[in-house]
Amino acid sequence: MKIVFKKGDHDFLTLNVERAFSYALIIVICFLVINFARATAPNPGHNFTDVGGGVNQGDILFGTTTDLLAALPKSTTATNYLSNTGTNNDPAWSQINLANGVTGNLPVTNLNSGTGATTNTFWQGDGTWSAVNIGTADVTGTLPVSNGGTGQTNFQSNAILLGNGTSAFATTSAGSNSQVLALVNGVPTWVATTTLANISGTLAASNGGTGLSTLGGTNTLLYTTAANSLSSIATVNNGVFITSSAGAPSASTSLPSAVQGNITTVGTITTGTWNATDVALGAGGTNATLTAVDGGIVYSNNSAMAISAAGSSGQILQSAGAATPVWSTATYPATAGTAGNILRSNGTNFLSTTISKQAFTSNTNTCTDVTSGTAKMMGFGTTYTTQAANSTAGTVLVTLDFQVATPATVSLNSQWKLYYGTGTAPSCNGTASGTALGNIYKLSTVAATAGSSTQSVTAVVTGVTAATAYWFDLQVTDSNATGWIYSLPQLSATEL
Repeated sequence: MKIVFKKGDHDFLTLNVERAFSYALIIVICFLVINFARATAPNPGHNFTDVGGGVNQGDILFGTTTDLLAALPKSTTATNYLSNTGTNNDPAWSQINLANGVTGNLPVTNLNSGTGATTNTFWQGDGTWSAVNIGTADVTGTLPVSNGGTGQTNFQSNAILLGNGTSAFATTSAGSNSQVLALVNGVPTWVATTTLANISGTLAASNGGTGLSTLGGTNTLLYTTAANSLSSIATVNNGVFITSSAGAPSASTSLPSAVQGNITTVGTITTGTWNATDVALGAGGTNATLTAVDGGIVYSNNSAMAISAAGSSGQILQSAGAATPVWSTATYPATAGTAGNILRSNGTNFLSTTISKQAFTSNTNTCTDVTSGTAKMMGFGTTYTTQAANSTAGTVLVTLDFQVATPATVSLNSQWKLYYGTGTAPSCNGTASGTALGNIYKLSTVAATAGSSTQSVTAVVTGVTAATAYWFDLQVTDSNATGWIYSLPQLSATEL
């Protein structure tokens, strides 16, 4: 059937069709909205609670099955990383597994910032780079021979290492004193020196031996025939060793003619007697034909040695200058006498006598002591010089006499004491010095009248030195400063 539309009818139909399509589209959209709002899993919904059951802050969504989501809760453990180690390789929190979870090389600077890292260092358990210290517990195990070691963990003291192929080193046992190292069944072993008889060959002189397999007969002597070459000489009874004109040694009962000529040109030797000319003084001889004298003295004249006649008992030999010495009849005491005595000649004999020296000295020195309570020297200037040499054991007897003028005041006193010393003598009112002798003496005034008195003191000085000048002076201490006057010293000294 054929439908024919007119123009007016066509416009009407077109409008109605468009309206109908719009209505149908609206109906479909409404239907989809209703179904979406009421959808259930696995179809998409409008709320995640409806889709997957809920999600929290930090969770990670992942698909568990087709069109089904799940949430991986966040990890509160530090340094955890996302891995595929969950069920069915689901995402899971885990730490990195260095055995299979990483690839590539970790940069040296990521370990302690690379501090101490070199081609010869290793990363240690204490978190540092360090070289291996084979002297500590850093190394364990035993280094085999194939790696340059010994294959041994310890060695016996004083043992010697022995190669053992590729196996661990072997060692000898420790040897004993006087043993030597020798091969026993092909193995180096310490053995007693008695086993040296089993050693063959001859040790050359260049190696410290003799180069000889035999030393000749009994009583032979070794000598060198050339460099590093030895030979032996057989001895003869009652013989001497001589050399030939070429210098080769040998044993002989007679001297070479050259040596014999040297002896016979000095003199002729006959049986039991030596005949020769006098040997000069310059050659060590006496230049004289001497005959011994019992008790005589050998002396030299102007050209030779001579022997004097014997003296009488008790005589002494006395020089005669450039002439022959003579025996003297002077006598000596039978004993040394008292200790300190000396020998003195009385013109005929020598006697043991004492040695002594006396000396006397005086002057007009005067000193006024004007210091109260302080010891001062009086400056007497009296001295004595000991003998240059003495045998008196250094002992001198001294006596000092002097005058003291007292002040005209009652109840004053002055104390004085003898002192001596060497070097420069003290001055008047000088500082106290010297070595004390004897006691302290005290003077006192009993009336208000000036007076004067003579004082004297004697003392023995021991231990003095020979040829030495000694001064003797007073050390005075006054009770007042009125003025005590010490003057006119006189010193007498005798060496005992």
